[in-house]
Amino acid sequence: ALTGIDTRTLTKKLREKGPVQPGELLKIMHWNILSDYRANLQFKKLMPNSILDWGYRSFLIQEHIKKVDPDVFGLCDLDAGVK
Repeated sequence: ALTGIDTRTLTKKLREKGPVQPGELLKIMHWNILSDYRANLQFKKLMPNSILDWGYRSFLIQEHIKKVDPDVFGLCDLDAGVK
């Protein structure tokens, strides 16, 4: 399972690694994952419920993050059905 990391731990890990050297790349990923509430509100009539199901979508999101393998990533639009 994909687990989160708090800011303090991330900062410590990045400091241990040291500064990015010239020519070295830092891969950053940011993704708006579409909240449950918005998915069901905006796309319910356009897509089957099985595709909008959070369990299905979260699995695909996790797999894609693992495939991209970013050094740092951020996710937004994370509400859990807040109306």
